Amino acid sequence: MSDLSESLRLFITNAGSQSDLEVAGEIDLGTVGELRDHLDLLVTSGTGDVTVNTEAVTFCDATALHVLVDAYGILQRSDRHIHVVHPSRSMMRVLQLTELDAVFVADPSHGGTTADNPLARPCRSLGRRRSADPTEPEGGAGAHR
Repeated sequence: MSDLSESLRLFITNAGSQSDLEVAGEIDLGTVGELRDHLDLLVTSGTGDVTVNTEAVTFCDATALHVLVDAYGILQRSDRHIHVVHPSRSMMRVLQLTELDAVFVADPSHGGTTADNPLARPCRSLGRRRSADPTEPEGGAGAHR
């Protein structure tokens, strides 16, 4: 088992009301606590939006998404936002599989937010999906009431 400091590296910068978190290494059950602690610090002590740069993330599982979704919910209540910029291949794969790329990455091909690219589509909010088929249960195929 590798040392925590070798498997995950986190770096915070603040510029005005914008807070940036650079993440490098592996995000999994063994390291997600450090990610949560750093994001919690930015969410509770900051006043503006939070940007998470995952360009150097080499491995990512669903535990990272849980932390991002928690931060998203808290920030939304105070009209703040969280964006994932420059998602690594590993991060983008997990975001796409869960369709959270539309929530956290405003323009997946650009790797930036709508602030970086005014032509990018806006991020959608988290919430229950509604099926286009009115006979299908809310939440999509296979959903049960």
